[in-house]
Amino acid sequence: MIRRRSYLALTVHIIWTTRERYPLITPDIEPRLYDYFAGVAKHKGCDILAVGGTENHVHLLLTTPATIRLCDLIREFKAGSSRLIQETLKPENWFDWQNNYAAISVSPSHRKRIIAYIHNQKQHHADGTTQEILERDGETYDTELDASSEG
Repeated sequence: MIRRRSYLALTVHIIWTTRERYPLITPDIEPRLYDYFAGVAKHKGCDILAVGGTENHVHLLLTTPATIRLCDLIREFKAGSSRLIQETLKPENWFDWQNNYAAISVSPSHRKRIIAYIHNQKQHHADGTTQEILERDGETYDTELDASSEG
């Protein structure tokens, strides 16, 4: 008897911003923040393929197992990193994430391009070469969905 196993390879590009896009992710906390995301991902059985961002938003590209609900994973990334920043990294400063996020599935054939895009976030924002669809934080999608459902 041949046992067949299910196979799931979901790659997701997740983006979220600081509250009101304030520049709260400073160079001194960025490496520890990204290390935190990697630790959460590993603990949950996810593989982070890329992490990057600027002073006001984060991009993650990761693979997820079938046992993970994406909304729960993102909640853990955001809530835990807020605690880390407020209690350890910058206890003297206020910090908060925007409530919304964007999560976009990525085909295997586009992984390399998205990884390069995420790793070069600061340069893309400095020279104006960002890709609009990859820079949305969820709020834009909500607005568009609301507008498209009218009429």
